[in-house]
Amino acid sequence: MRQNKILFPRIVDYRILFDDNTFPDLLCETLETGRTYQNPSGNKYPSITTVLGQSKTDEDMAGIQRWRDSVGHEEADRIFKEAGKRGTALHDLCENFIKDYNNFKEPKKLTRDYYLFKQVYPYLEHVNDVLGIEAAMYSNTLKVAGKTDLIASYKSTRSIIDFKTSRKRKDYWMIQDYFIQMCAYGLMYADMFKVPITQGVILMAMDDNKQSPGDEFIVDLRDYIKPLLERVRVFYAKY
Repeated sequence: MRQNKILFPRIVDYRILFDDNTFPDLLCETLETGRTYQNPSGNKYPSITTVLGQSKTDEDMAGIQRWRDSVGHEEADRIFKEAGKRGTALHDLCENFIKDYNNFKEPKKLTRDYYLFKQVYPYLEHVNDVLGIEAAMYSNTLKVAGKTDLIASYKSTRSIIDFKTSRKRKDYWMIQDYFIQMCAYGLMYADMFKVPITQGVILMAMDDNKQSPGDEFIVDLRDYIKPLLERVRVFYAKY
């Protein structure tokens, strides 16, 4: 058997603390207006990504439009599509590793997707006590829903963890919406399970990163409650 030479050794298994019945199976519907989830009571709530996408300031929207005009709309659509593919691939690799790292096999060729995973995997050493993977949640208080990548202990603190990709290196101020999104997941979890989650972690891999690992961002989600509530208010005022 070919030995995996790049992955760190695990001394103990990741502890999986959830099962198929922990999180509800929310009916998802994607329309031109965005994505919605239906909770067990039949209420339809917009996804938090839809809420954030449609509650940006006029200045932010103008900036996005200027960028689309500068690169061309066809090229902009291609970039967004590729970003979605990269994000899905990275999430799948991380999920597979956490679920069954003993059987996780290094590919014969270093593909782009695996190159991104190599940037994230050193941080997975800090993950344990997994409470949810691709967990569907909702909040009757916020009236939003969504799926988060990972809920687990990170460096001994219960956390909302997201795996992100980027074409270039980012700084904290450039990804505020990511933190607001994680804050929403933390409040959804607290709403459903009556247990607070105050730490958010983003593990980011970048196309232009020539060295491993990628970037780690850790925030206190309580700092983003007010911005989240304002974005939800703006969204519902429009729709």
